[in-house]
Amino acid sequence: MTLFDPAPWSSAPAVQAPTQTAAAQQVATVEVPAGPPPLPFRPLGRFDDNQGPVVFLIHGDQNLVVRKGERFADGYRLEEINGTVVSIRHLATGQLQTLDLGSGS
Repeated sequence: MTLFDPAPWSSAPAVQAPTQTAAAQQVATVEVPAGPPPLPFRPLGRFDDNQGPVVFLIHGDQNLVVRKGERFADGYRLEEINGTVVSIRHLATGQLQTLDLGSGS
């Protein structure tokens, strides 16, 4: 064989993609707990009377007047009133959501 002799070319052996085991083929599913629905309330404001703060909310075509600890709108409870932010618990899921009443209240 000389420097310029044609070299015998052979094709490279076929490379097979690695196979996955049955366990690796299963797609892991993660159950995400259903959260509460978005709050169906629009804030109107807040008022402090001699019994404490009162929050005014719009729910559909209803005007609601709610105090801390009260249940309202078939499944919600007003947990906390902190300045212009109220915490509302969705009773079916137990999750807490906040609603900003705005600075003009």
